[in-house]
Amino acid sequence: MSTSAQGDRIVAVDFSEDAKLFVYGNEENGAVTVGDVLTGNSVATWQIGSPLRSVHLKKRAAGAKEPGYMVTAVAGGLVDQRVVSGQMPSALVTPMSSFSVAAKLFMAFAGENDRTVWAGGNDNRAALYDMVSGSILNSVSTLGWVRAGDARAGRFAFGADDWMGRVLDLVTGESLFNSPFQTGPILSVSLSGDGSRLALAGADGKVRVYDLVRETLIREWSFTGEIHAVGLSPDGEWLACGGKEAKVRLASVADGRVVLDFLPGGTEVKALRFSAAWADPEGQRRNGDYLLVGTKEGGALLYTISW
Repeated sequence: MSTSAQGDRIVAVDFSEDAKLFVYGNEENGAVTVGDVLTGNSVATWQIGSPLRSVHLKKRAAGAKEPGYMVTAVAGGLVDQRVVSGQMPSALVTPMSSFSVAAKLFMAFAGENDRTVWAGGNDNRAALYDMVSGSILNSVSTLGWVRAGDARAGRFAFGADDWMGRVLDLVTGESLFNSPFQTGPILSVSLSGDGSRLALAGADGKVRVYDLVRETLIREWSFTGEIHAVGLSPDGEWLACGGKEAKVRLASVADGRVVLDFLPGGTEVKALRFSAAWADPEGQRRNGDYLLVGTKEGGALLYTISW
Protein backbone atom coordinates (compact mmCIF):
# COMPACT_ATOMS: atom_id res chain seq x y z
CA MET A 1 0.00 0.00 0.00
CA SER A 2 1.44 3.38 -0.99
CA THR A 3 0.98 6.07 1.67
CA SER A 4 2.64 9.02 -0.10
CA ALA A 5 3.26 10.31 -3.59
CA GLN A 6 5.92 9.02 -5.95
CA GLY A 7 8.99 11.25 -5.81
CA ASP A 8 8.70 11.88 -2.07
CA ARG A 9 12.07 11.42 -0.32
CA ILE A 10 11.07 9.58 2.87
CA VAL A 11 14.09 9.24 5.17
CA ALA A 12 12.45 8.41 8.51
CA VAL A 13 9.56 6.14 9.58
CA ASP A 14 8.11 4.77 12.83
CA PHE A 15 5.08 3.08 14.43
CA SER A 16 3.34 3.72 17.73
CA GLU A 17 3.77 1.05 20.43
CA ASP A 18 0.14 -0.06 20.05
CA ALA A 19 0.57 -0.52 16.27
CA LYS A 20 -2.35 1.84 15.52
CA LEU A 21 -0.50 4.74 13.92
CA PHE A 22 2.58 5.23 11.76
CA VAL A 23 4.62 8.34 10.96
CA TYR A 24 7.04 9.27 8.19
CA GLY A 25 9.15 12.30 7.34
CA ASN A 26 10.00 13.91 3.99
CA GLU A 27 13.59 15.13 3.91
CA GLU A 28 13.14 17.73 1.18
CA ASN A 29 10.03 19.64 2.25
CA GLY A 30 10.21 18.92 5.97
CA ALA A 31 6.72 17.41 6.10
CA VAL A 32 5.75 15.07 8.94
CA THR A 33 2.79 12.76 8.19
CA VAL A 34 0.90 10.55 10.64
CA GLY A 35 -1.28 7.76 9.27
CA ASP A 36 -3.75 5.09 10.35
CA VAL A 37 -2.25 1.59 10.08
CA LEU A 38 -5.50 -0.22 9.26
CA THR A 39 -6.48 2.07 6.38
CA GLY A 40 -3.09 3.42 5.34
CA ASN A 41 -4.63 6.89 5.15
CA SER A 42 -3.04 10.07 6.44
CA VAL A 43 -4.70 11.59 9.54
CA ALA A 44 -2.39 14.60 10.07
CA THR A 45 0.41 16.44 8.26
CA TRP A 46 2.56 19.45 9.18
CA GLN A 47 5.93 20.93 8.23
CA ILE A 48 8.88 21.72 10.50
CA GLY A 49 11.53 22.63 7.93
CA SER A 50 14.23 20.87 5.96
CA PRO A 51 16.34 18.86 5.78
CA LEU A 52 14.19 16.60 7.97
CA ARG A 53 16.21 13.68 9.37
CA SER A 54 14.22 11.80 12.01
CA VAL A 55 10.70 11.09 13.32
CA HIS A 56 9.70 9.13 16.42
CA LEU A 57 6.15 8.20 17.50
CA LYS A 58 5.30 7.40 21.11
CA LYS A 59 1.97 6.86 22.87
CA ARG A 60 1.64 9.19 25.85
CA ALA A 61 1.14 7.75 29.33
CA ALA A 62 -2.37 7.46 30.75
CA GLY A 63 -3.26 10.60 32.65
CA ALA A 64 -1.07 12.90 30.55
CA LYS A 65 -2.26 16.51 30.38
CA GLU A 66 -2.46 16.24 26.59
CA PRO A 67 -3.43 12.60 25.84
CA GLY A 68 -2.59 11.03 22.50
CA TYR A 69 0.63 10.30 20.64
CA MET A 70 3.85 12.30 20.89
CA VAL A 71 5.71 12.91 17.63
CA THR A 72 9.36 13.94 17.98
CA ALA A 73 10.91 15.23 14.75
CA VAL A 74 14.33 16.62 13.82
CA ALA A 75 15.24 19.07 11.05
CA GLY A 76 18.70 20.64 11.01
CA GLY A 77 19.33 21.67 14.62
CA LEU A 78 15.64 21.83 15.52
CA VAL A 79 13.91 19.29 17.78
CA ASP A 80 10.11 19.61 17.55
CA GLN A 81 7.44 17.77 19.59
CA ARG A 82 3.72 17.71 18.87
CA VAL A 83 0.80 15.63 20.19
CA VAL A 84 -1.63 13.95 17.79
CA SER A 85 -4.99 13.26 19.44
CA GLY A 86 -8.75 13.08 18.86
CA GLN A 87 -10.93 10.74 16.88
CA MET A 88 -9.42 9.44 13.65
CA PRO A 89 -9.47 10.28 10.80
CA SER A 90 -9.84 13.91 11.95
CA ALA A 91 -6.84 14.18 14.25
CA LEU A 92 -5.90 17.25 16.26
CA VAL A 93 -2.24 18.33 16.26
CA THR A 94 -1.06 20.30 19.30
CA PRO A 95 2.44 21.86 19.40
CA MET A 96 4.12 20.96 22.71
CA SER A 97 7.72 22.16 22.79
CA SER A 98 10.78 22.75 20.61
CA PHE A 99 14.36 23.95 20.83
CA SER A 100 17.32 24.46 18.53
CA VAL A 101 21.02 23.66 18.90
CA ALA A 102 24.06 24.70 16.89
CA ALA A 103 24.79 21.13 15.80
CA LYS A 104 23.21 19.40 12.83
CA LEU A 105 21.11 16.60 14.34
CA PHE A 106 20.34 13.28 12.67
CA MET A 107 17.96 11.70 15.18
CA ALA A 108 16.00 12.27 18.41
CA PHE A 109 13.93 10.02 20.66
CA ALA A 110 11.61 11.01 23.48
CA GLY A 111 12.73 9.98 26.95
CA GLU A 112 10.67 8.18 29.55
CA ASN A 113 8.87 11.42 30.43
CA ASP A 114 7.67 14.27 28.25
CA ARG A 115 10.40 16.66 29.37
CA THR A 116 13.48 14.95 27.91
CA VAL A 117 14.78 13.74 24.55
CA TRP A 118 17.92 11.91 23.45
CA ALA A 119 19.46 13.36 20.28
CA GLY A 120 22.67 12.97 18.27
CA GLY A 121 24.38 14.65 15.36
CA ASN A 122 27.59 16.13 14.01
CA ASP A 123 28.85 17.35 17.40
CA ASN A 124 30.24 13.88 18.19
CA ARG A 125 27.91 13.01 21.06
CA ALA A 126 24.53 11.66 22.03
CA ALA A 127 22.93 14.03 24.53
CA LEU A 128 19.89 14.01 26.79
CA TYR A 129 18.17 17.39 26.46
CA ASP A 130 15.54 19.12 28.55
CA MET A 131 12.72 19.85 26.08
CA VAL A 132 11.70 23.06 27.85
CA SER A 133 15.06 24.78 28.23
CA GLY A 134 17.12 22.93 25.61
CA SER A 135 19.86 22.40 28.20
CA ILE A 136 21.93 19.20 28.24
CA LEU A 137 21.26 16.91 31.21
CA ASN A 138 23.62 14.09 30.22
CA SER A 139 25.82 13.18 27.27
CA VAL A 140 28.03 10.43 25.85
CA SER A 141 30.96 11.47 23.65
CA THR A 142 31.91 9.63 20.46
CA LEU A 143 34.78 9.84 18.00
CA GLY A 144 32.48 10.61 15.09
CA TRP A 145 29.06 11.87 14.08
CA VAL A 146 26.06 10.11 15.64
CA ARG A 147 23.87 9.17 12.67
CA ALA A 148 21.33 6.59 13.87
CA GLY A 149 19.43 5.46 16.94
CA ASP A 150 16.47 3.59 18.41
CA ALA A 151 14.62 3.55 21.73
CA ARG A 152 12.72 0.54 23.09
CA ALA A 153 11.90 -1.00 26.47
CA GLY A 154 13.69 1.65 28.50
CA ARG A 155 16.84 1.50 26.36
CA PHE A 156 18.41 3.94 23.93
CA ALA A 157 20.77 2.56 21.27
CA PHE A 158 22.84 4.58 18.81
CA GLY A 159 25.63 4.20 16.28
CA ALA A 160 28.30 6.61 15.11
CA ASP A 161 31.02 7.19 12.55
CA ASP A 162 33.57 5.73 15.00
CA TRP A 163 32.17 2.27 14.08
CA MET A 164 30.80 1.75 17.60
CA GLY A 165 27.33 0.63 18.66
CA ARG A 166 26.21 1.72 22.13
CA VAL A 167 23.20 1.01 24.35
CA LEU A 168 22.26 3.23 27.30
CA ASP A 169 19.59 3.26 29.96
CA LEU A 170 16.98 5.63 28.56
CA VAL A 171 16.51 7.43 31.89
CA THR A 172 19.92 7.48 33.58
CA GLY A 173 22.23 7.29 30.56
CA GLU A 174 24.10 4.39 32.18
CA SER A 175 26.14 2.40 29.67
CA LEU A 176 24.64 -1.06 29.11
CA PHE A 177 26.52 -2.30 26.03
CA ASN A 178 29.38 -1.18 23.77
CA SER A 179 30.56 -3.02 20.71
CA PRO A 180 33.01 -2.18 17.94
CA PHE A 181 31.16 -2.67 14.69
CA GLN A 182 32.95 -3.14 11.42
CA THR A 183 34.88 -1.26 8.76
CA GLY A 184 32.72 1.82 8.35
CA PRO A 185 30.21 4.22 9.91
CA ILE A 186 26.96 2.85 11.40
CA LEU A 187 24.01 4.13 9.39
CA SER A 188 21.07 2.37 11.03
CA VAL A 189 20.19 0.89 14.43
CA SER A 190 17.27 -1.22 15.67
CA LEU A 191 16.27 -2.80 18.99
CA SER A 192 13.88 -5.72 19.41
CA GLY A 193 10.63 -4.99 21.21
CA ASP A 194 11.92 -6.07 24.61
CA GLY A 195 15.32 -4.45 24.12
CA SER A 196 17.19 -7.76 24.32
CA ARG A 197 18.61 -7.69 20.77
CA LEU A 198 20.40 -5.00 18.79
CA ALA A 199 20.85 -4.75 15.02
CA LEU A 200 23.50 -2.50 13.44
CA ALA A 201 23.91 -1.74 9.74
CA GLY A 202 26.69 0.16 8.04
CA ALA A 203 28.28 1.79 5.06
CA ASP A 204 30.22 -1.38 4.22
CA GLY A 205 27.06 -3.44 3.56
CA LYS A 206 27.32 -5.48 6.75
CA VAL A 207 24.47 -6.13 9.17
CA ARG A 208 25.01 -7.59 12.65
CA VAL A 209 22.64 -8.71 15.39
CA TYR A 210 23.78 -8.85 19.02
CA ASP A 211 22.26 -10.62 22.03
CA LEU A 212 22.38 -7.91 24.70
CA VAL A 213 21.69 -10.33 27.54
CA ARG A 214 24.74 -12.50 26.75
CA GLU A 215 26.62 -9.61 25.08
CA THR A 216 27.45 -11.77 22.06
CA LEU A 217 27.25 -11.47 18.28
CA ILE A 218 24.63 -13.96 17.08
CA ARG A 219 24.31 -13.24 13.33
CA GLU A 220 26.09 -11.36 10.53
CA TRP A 221 25.27 -10.73 6.87
CA SER A 222 27.24 -9.07 4.08
CA PHE A 223 25.27 -7.35 1.33
CA THR A 224 26.10 -5.16 -1.66
CA GLY A 225 26.28 -1.41 -1.09
CA GLU A 226 25.47 0.80 1.88
CA ILE A 227 22.69 -0.38 4.20
CA HIS A 228 20.68 2.70 5.16
CA ALA A 229 17.88 0.98 7.05
CA VAL A 230 17.59 -2.02 9.38
CA GLY A 231 14.70 -3.22 11.53
CA LEU A 232 14.18 -6.08 13.97
CA SER A 233 10.77 -7.69 14.41
CA PRO A 234 9.27 -7.23 17.91
CA ASP A 235 10.40 -10.72 18.99
CA GLY A 236 13.89 -10.20 17.54
CA GLU A 237 13.67 -13.31 15.37
CA TRP A 238 13.42 -11.54 12.00
CA LEU A 239 15.38 -8.75 10.38
CA ALA A 240 14.57 -6.46 7.47
CA CYS A 241 17.13 -4.23 5.77
CA GLY A 242 17.58 -2.10 2.68
CA GLY A 243 19.79 0.55 1.15
CA LYS A 244 21.65 1.58 -2.00
CA GLU A 245 20.75 -1.65 -3.78
CA ALA A 246 17.07 -0.56 -3.89
CA LYS A 247 15.98 -3.86 -2.36
CA VAL A 248 14.37 -4.88 0.95
CA ARG A 249 15.46 -8.21 2.40
CA LEU A 250 13.70 -10.19 5.13
CA ALA A 251 15.97 -12.67 6.94
CA SER A 252 15.80 -15.14 9.81
CA VAL A 253 18.05 -14.23 12.73
CA ALA A 254 18.08 -17.89 13.88
CA ASP A 255 19.76 -19.33 10.78
CA GLY A 256 20.56 -16.33 8.57
CA ARG A 257 18.32 -17.39 5.68
CA VAL A 258 17.03 -14.58 3.46
CA VAL A 259 13.43 -15.70 2.98
CA LEU A 260 12.17 -12.75 0.96
CA ASP A 261 13.52 -9.87 -1.09
CA PHE A 262 11.58 -7.31 -3.10
CA LEU A 263 11.99 -3.96 -4.84
CA PRO A 264 10.02 -1.18 -3.09
CA GLY A 265 9.18 1.01 -6.07
CA GLY A 266 12.53 0.32 -7.71
CA THR A 267 14.32 3.01 -5.74
CA GLU A 268 16.86 3.32 -2.94
CA VAL A 269 15.64 2.41 0.57
CA LYS A 270 16.19 5.16 3.15
CA ALA A 271 14.26 3.89 6.22
CA LEU A 272 12.14 0.96 7.44
CA ARG A 273 10.41 -0.22 10.59
CA PHE A 274 8.31 -3.17 11.79
CA SER A 275 5.12 -2.38 13.66
CA ALA A 276 5.11 -3.31 17.34
CA ALA A 277 3.65 -6.52 18.72
CA TRP A 278 -0.03 -6.19 19.63
CA ALA A 279 -3.02 -8.20 20.85
CA ASP A 280 -5.79 -8.78 18.32
CA PRO A 281 -9.51 -8.75 19.27
CA GLU A 282 -9.30 -12.44 20.17
CA GLY A 283 -6.42 -11.82 22.57
CA GLN A 284 -3.76 -13.39 20.36
CA ARG A 285 -0.40 -11.60 20.42
CA ARG A 286 0.71 -10.59 16.93
CA ASN A 287 4.34 -10.15 15.91
CA GLY A 288 4.80 -6.97 13.87
CA ASP A 289 2.30 -7.57 11.07
CA TYR A 290 3.29 -4.44 9.16
CA LEU A 291 6.47 -3.08 7.59
CA LEU A 292 6.77 0.60 6.68
CA VAL A 293 9.45 1.47 4.10
CA GLY A 294 10.70 4.94 3.22
CA THR A 295 12.35 5.37 -0.18
CA LYS A 296 14.44 7.96 -2.01
CA GLU A 297 11.96 8.59 -4.82
CA GLY A 298 9.07 6.16 -4.34
CA GLY A 299 7.47 7.66 -1.23
CA ALA A 300 6.41 5.68 1.85
CA LEU A 301 5.15 2.13 1.37
CA LEU A 302 3.18 0.10 3.95
CA TYR A 303 3.37 -3.70 3.64
CA THR A 304 1.46 -6.46 5.42
CA ILE A 305 3.65 -9.32 6.68
CA SER A 306 2.17 -12.83 6.81
CA TRP A 307 4.28 -14.87 9.24
